[in-house]
Amino acid sequence: MSFLARLLGKKPQPKIVEKKATNLEALSLDALVGVIKSGDDESTRMAAIQKINDQDILLSLAGISEASNLNAAIQKAAKQRLASLIDSGAIDGEQLSQRITDKMALFALLGLSNNAQLFETAFDSISDQTELAKFAVDGSTSKLRQRAAEKITDKQILQQLLKDTKTKDKTVFKIVKEKCDAFKEDEKRSAEILAAVTGVVQSLEQHSNRPFDGQFIAKFTYLQQQWDAKKADANSELIARVAQAISKAQLTIDSISAEQVAQEAHRKAEESVAVERKAHVQQLQALLVSIVSSDVNVDETQALLKLLNAVWESFATVKAPSANEQKTVAALNRIIADELDHHATHGSLTAHKTRFEQFVANASEEAHAHYQSLKKRVNSLTASFKEEVPETITAAQATYQEWEKAAEKKAAELQSAQRHIAGLIRKANETVSSGILGKAVGIRRAIDEKLQNLEQLPNHLANQLEQLDETLTKLQDWKNYAVQPKKHELIAQLEALEGSKEHPETLANKIKRIQDEWRALSKGGKDQDQDLWEKFHELAQKVYQPCRDYFVEQAIIRQNNLNSCKQLVAQLNDYLANHDWENANWKDVEKVIRVARAEWRNYTPTERAATQPVLAEFESALAAIQQKLHDEFAKNANLKKEVIAQAQQLVGLDDSRKATDEIKKLQARWQSIGASLRKEEQQLWHEFRDVCDAVFAKRQQQSAEFKAELDANSALAKNLIAELANISVLTGQALTDSRKRVDGIRQEFTGLGQFPKAQVNEIKTAFNQAIETFEQKVKDERVALKQQIWVNLFSANKIVNDYELALVKGKLPDLAEQAELQTQINAITQWPSGGLKAIQQKFARANASADIAENLNVLRELCIRADILTDSVTPASEQALRTAFQVNQLQQNFGRKTQDAATEIENLVFEWVAVGAVASTEYESLFERFNACRLKAAH
Repeated sequence: MSFLARLLGKKPQPKIVEKKATNLEALSLDALVGVIKSGDDESTRMAAIQKINDQDILLSLAGISEASNLNAAIQKAAKQRLASLIDSGAIDGEQLSQRITDKMALFALLGLSNNAQLFETAFDSISDQTELAKFAVDGSTSKLRQRAAEKITDKQILQQLLKDTKTKDKTVFKIVKEKCDAFKEDEKRSAEILAAVTGVVQSLEQHSNRPFDGQFIAKFTYLQQQWDAKKADANSELIARVAQAISKAQLTIDSISAEQVAQEAHRKAEESVAVERKAHVQQLQALLVSIVSSDVNVDETQALLKLLNAVWESFATVKAPSANEQKTVAALNRIIADELDHHATHGSLTAHKTRFEQFVANASEEAHAHYQSLKKRVNSLTASFKEEVPETITAAQATYQEWEKAAEKKAAELQSAQRHIAGLIRKANETVSSGILGKAVGIRRAIDEKLQNLEQLPNHLANQLEQLDETLTKLQDWKNYAVQPKKHELIAQLEALEGSKEHPETLANKIKRIQDEWRALSKGGKDQDQDLWEKFHELAQKVYQPCRDYFVEQAIIRQNNLNSCKQLVAQLNDYLANHDWENANWKDVEKVIRVARAEWRNYTPTERAATQPVLAEFESALAAIQQKLHDEFAKNANLKKEVIAQAQQLVGLDDSRKATDEIKKLQARWQSIGASLRKEEQQLWHEFRDVCDAVFAKRQQQSAEFKAELDANSALAKNLIAELANISVLTGQALTDSRKRVDGIRQEFTGLGQFPKAQVNEIKTAFNQAIETFEQKVKDERVALKQQIWVNLFSANKIVNDYELALVKGKLPDLAEQAELQTQINAITQWPSGGLKAIQQKFARANASADIAENLNVLRELCIRADILTDSVTPASEQALRTAFQVNQLQQNFGRKTQDAATEIENLVFEWVAVGAVASTEYESLFERFNACRLKAAH
């Protein structure tokens, strides 16, 4: 392997190739052209093209300046050589662009160049729409076709281009279609505007031909406002039509203005009469009030009434009164006339009332007659006042109503007393028939008490009472002879009960029975036998004492229970009044009702009579609470019926997934709704469950089909992921060209739809990782390519450095070696901007008189500058140099704006390349340090 090959890391080439390459260096320009046109070896022809710098020859070989019969590969190589010479500055790109008349060939050439500005300048010079259309269809690069399509504005050319590109370039077709769609949208918008303006014009014309009505002017004004808003978009014809329609409508408005004025005057007159009629009615009502409230002169009042009626008749000349108005006035006239008649007979209403009160106070027989006349008068007056009745009338009405109530009460009391006495007589007769003389005597005494409140007893009741007295007198005479032995027997029964161990209630019942028998024997008798009575009474008290103690204790218990019941009612009323029913826990409410009833049952025994009102309050409070509970049950039932109705609508829904999700939401909502009545709750639940079962059954039926679809989507997704993995293995141009396919894979993956739930995350993660792997690979390729141009520059610099170092050491220049070195440099295709020119200049300056020590110092200074720019550590031996350089830089650059570190480092790289030969050992160590700083700045 040769020295240069080892330097560049290239594999050794066969000797024959080196010989050919060496031979090409020695060939003339014409000879090189001959090799290119007639050579057999493709690589030799390609190498020969790289030796040519003449742009005319290259234009000819590329088939640009003239037709070429060379194959496409040779022509492309010639174009690439031209592009590289343009990029390096060896050929003036602007002059070359002006020379090439075939724009298609020019842009094919410029597309190979890295000089984007040159392409843009040449493209901007084209303004002919037809020429741009040609580029859009036949352009050699996608970029050229797209740029041409974007620049075209002619509508007809775009429509034709839409047809020409439909099956060729999808991107160009999309650009052209968007522009054509924009033209269509503009046309549509213009048509809509014209239609809107025409519609307003037609509306104005139609309105001008309409007969005048109440809405004519308002509609005319509205249409004029619409026209004002749209007339800027109207043509002259529409403007003329609108002017004619507006003139015609205005003429219609003017022609009826006089009639409207007359109608308005008549309307105002009628309104004035209507107001005066209302005032007339109010005057009649005021007159009636004054007649009712005070004494008036009848003759003068009748004259005033006649005058008011004449005024009323005059109103009819303007507008006849309504039937209701006429009826009201007639009624007022009639009532006033009646009231004036009453004045003549009884005086004012107040006087009439006062006189009636006097008759009532004196209990006069004339009170009833005055009552009839006063009532009739008041009722007639009350009917005439529908809203506010004067106080005089209400006072008179209250007076006779009070008399009515008193009379009714007195009659009711008399009738009640007579019925009561008749009942007592009947009861006394029944008691006598039963042989209970004492009770009958008691009833007779009660009858005497009732007779004291009656002025006179009806004849039939007096006869019945006389017969009762005769019967009682006969019975009392013989009954006293059979009572004495029975009383002794009752005393013996009491003595037998003394010290009894029976239950107090049983014992009390026996004592009561004996006492009842004693009272039965004692009633109605003339001789009550006082000694026997005292003995019986004392013995009864003694025997009854245990019962008395027991019943006192029971009374305390009953009172305590009653108090507990009252407390329970108070608690329920407080609960009912103060509980937050809007946010009630209805289960707790049910529990309150249940516990309250159980508590009430525990509070027994109680006094029945005292407990009844408390029980009524208890039941009322519970009923109110129960009603709130029932209202809540009814509300919940209605809510559940709504849920069932919504669920029934989901049965027919085609999207079973959505139906299932919605039914689950409804189930959750069902659970959130409180309970309803137990019987209704069960019925509603069965109905709701049947609907849910129907939805889930349909979902299950579609689930299998959906699962198959998910599996198919999963398989397609895995295929796309595998394809991405294969693409990510590619390198170089193949990797770059695969970008379009990767975008297509993205779209396909997005359109796949859903995946199995268990695989969603796995598939999406795998796809995203595959995309990230591809993007990282592309990024790495770009970074590597970017770094490679600097590696190429430094590699070429090392070649020239070693060549010049060999010359310094005394090696004589050799043309063959120089040609080989130049070939190696030319073989490098990727350079940083200006890199190739810098290497060529250094190669041209290479000589044996280079100062190696001075060059070493320059490289060392460049390393120090690189350390400073990147904040890297400088060796201790060079710290003094670093400090001195920094102080010098501060003095020179004070107030100047500094560039970023990456740009400064690039500038240092070209200074590094410009430095002459340095010994290999020192060069390698310094280069490693300098390149580390460059890489640090790049990141």
